[in-house]
Amino acid sequence: MDHHPLKPSSPVKLQWFVCALASFLGFLFFSYALLSANIRNSATLPSFQHLVSNHAAISPVAEVEYYYSSVVTNKEIRALAPVYNAAVVPLSSSVEGECDVFDGEWVYDEEAYPLYAARQCAFLSGQVNCRRNGRPDSDYEHWRWKPKGCELPRYGGREMLERWRGKRVVIVGDSLNRNMWESLACMLYSSVQHKSRAYVNVKSHEHKMFRAMDYDCTVEFYWSPFLVKLEQRKDHSKVLNLDELPDTARRWIGADVMVFNSGHWWTHRGKMRA
Repeated sequence: MDHHPLKPSSPVKLQWFVCALASFLGFLFFSYALLSANIRNSATLPSFQHLVSNHAAISPVAEVEYYYSSVVTNKEIRALAPVYNAAVVPLSSSVEGECDVFDGEWVYDEEAYPLYAARQCAFLSGQVNCRRNGRPDSDYEHWRWKPKGCELPRYGGREMLERWRGKRVVIVGDSLNRNMWESLACMLYSSVQHKSRAYVNVKSHEHKMFRAMDYDCTVEFYWSPFLVKLEQRKDHSKVLNLDELPDTARRWIGADVMVFNSGHWWTHRGKMRA
């Protein structure tokens, strides 16, 4: 295929607050949509069928909370028998009819928030852990988003795990989706009763994984800021192949839920062609 210079976009100055707000709202909408209805049918990915079907996963190690192991197959992970629990906590939502979850305001809620304690999740990266970086107060943890005219149901970790029982969730994108994965993984991890039955792998920058064994539920993150193949050549030049999926796409096969994001990296300037 022909390669043409990629014209750089105008500089985009993004404030950290805007990034954090966008990430939080994206996660909030994502959680609300998933908690509003059961996921009945697995997602099919016909366009990926020509790719290799096995994906990177983690083999269990007894009584080890965080571990790093060799790659095993999806079949081997599915063979791990989950502990069944029929009790599903019902949604306590007062949302009726249509509600624009993006139209609202931040309200301070000292009783119901925060949803999790970051200190319980040692796998969180330093850049998202304010307490670890020396912030003395916790006021920032008590804000929640309240849409106008309706009330969002409070997040319930065990309820989400029940709704995701037997499911595999794959999150793909840049640092915004990675932040969402870290927050989601910490909330789910905090909801697991027996921590020895929750496994986390964050050793790789390219792939991160949380697994709740008793629910047969896996939530993964794959780093792919462009969602297309980025090729680095021998001369150290970088080329975006817009008609090809990234190499990690073969490992997305079999996911029941997929969440993508991209955008910020397309504004970067430099010697990159498409």
